[in-house]
Amino acid sequence: MTLPAFQQKNQQLDYLKSLAKIASESKQYSTMTESSLLNLMLSAQDLGISAMKAINGGFYVVNGKVCMSTALMADRIRKAGHSIKIKAMTKDKCIIHATRKDNGDEISFEYSWEDATLAGLTGSPTWKKFPKLMLYNRCMSSVARILFSDVVGNSYSEEERFD
Repeated sequence: MTLPAFQQKNQQLDYLKSLAKIASESKQYSTMTESSLLNLMLSAQDLGISAMKAINGGFYVVNGKVCMSTALMADRIRKAGHSIKIKAMTKDKCIIHATRKDNGDEISFEYSWEDATLAGLTGSPTWKKFPKLMLYNRCMSSVARILFSDVVGNSYSEEERFD
């Protein structure tokens, strides 16, 4: 006999609350509140992502918003069977070509140092230290939202929220 849907949801919520409590009491997650951890877990659950994957680098809370890491974006897109190819990744630009497996839609997206400068991003220490990675993160999150919103939701990357 299966439980009614509302009872199943309550059980899932109780389970996630207990996980959040345990995690918040550990040293690994000591900078996060129980409610922040639960928020990440619930956001992950909406997308079919495990709670532990969410709190172990998959999701972040930045300026009060839940953000998905670009690594998790790429992981989910590839697991869904779509193609992502990094065509260029230099300190000057990143180009990603992506193709959907279901309908063949494609995009080639470029994010350059000039784009980042025009957006006022390049003055931060992180952009100065890791220009290739920051350009990749911007390019990947844009590709993910434009072509694969059904896979990543409307998530911003953590770098975009910091910026």
